[in-house]
Amino acid sequence: MNSLSSGYRRFIWRWWKHYLSPRTYYYYFKYKIQRANRGWADCDIWSLDNYLAEWIPDALKRLKDVKHGIPMEVFPTDPQYIDHTGNATDEAMKIASKTWDEILGKMIAGFEAYNRIQDTPQAYETEIGEFPDVPFTFESNGDGTSRWVKTPEEDDALDTWMAKERPLIERDQKIWEEGAGLFIKYFGSLWD
Repeated sequence: MNSLSSGYRRFIWRWWKHYLSPRTYYYYFKYKIQRANRGWADCDIWSLDNYLAEWIPDALKRLKDVKHGIPMEVFPTDPQYIDHTGNATDEAMKIASKTWDEILGKMIAGFEAYNRIQDTPQAYETEIGEFPDVPFTFESNGDGTSRWVKTPEEDDALDTWMAKERPLIERDQKIWEEGAGLFIKYFGSLWD
């Protein structure tokens, strides 16, 4: 929270200089126009993986909610699921719809897991507690370089927190790999 005593001062000259600068709005509108014309902006490719992973889960959720089609490869092929005209039975349609929903759900979970991995440590604070508040104090080594100075207690707190975080990242990595694999496999079927 930005209280008056927090050290952060709103509405100082640098703030006004940024928000009143025509350059700020030039780039805002430039990127909006680029997205409207070509679907992406120059600023999006600075971290294209994060840009895509941010909106793909929402797009997949929307597809899951409004889908009309189901890929043929998820339909059961047993003879009891095919009627006398060669079309899928109602039971086959229910099975295929449920299977496709599960596949889309795994893709969504995969991209959400990727976002958690990229947003570490904040993404895992709800599961393992708040990230240790270790001040970033640097000390000169005398040779023109510097090093981060921590007390042994601060170092132990960081190590303990990161040890708790590691299995969560490994869990999310597995979820991401499964979801990304399904995304690649069914990429041509992501249509409505």
